[in-house]
Amino acid sequence: VSLAPSITEVLFTLELGEKVVGVTRFDLFPEEVKGKPKVGGFLDPSIEAILALKPTQLFLLDESRESGEAFRRLGLSVVTVDHRSIGGILSSFRSIGALCKKEEQARKLVQNLEHQISEIQARAPKKKGKVLISLGREGNIGSLSVSYISGQDGFYADL
Repeated sequence: VSLAPSITEVLFTLELGEKVVGVTRFDLFPEEVKGKPKVGGFLDPSIEAILALKPTQLFLLDESRESGEAFRRLGLSVVTVDHRSIGGILSSFRSIGALCKKEEQARKLVQNLEHQISEIQARAPKKKGKVLISLGREGNIGSLSVSYISGQDGFYADL
């Protein structure tokens, strides 16, 4: 069971999709997840729905450590990964790959991604400008009531 869309994408990228038995209601990609049982959300996972699926492994983000402890007390095997940075995401490919016997595939994927990152960095201007990344907003066209922006750390700052 995956308790975050980003984890689900890692599992499917490592060709483990057929073994995924449950995902959050926010999972939209890849297309195959639409047919998977839903187990709640990142902040409100359904213990009953998860236990009913009898998963051998529960994957969740580091920010959900408390939920992970509760699931461990119920006897589930829990893996937490950190997707707050590009390095954390790459590390999760390695750790999930090792756990699920996809080490070689994970190694090649990470190597390819690191190569792509290096190529982009080599082409990027050396002098860094200031950039504002808007992650979303609320309001009608022509108005803005709430705006969500990236801070100076984490995944978007890495990008």
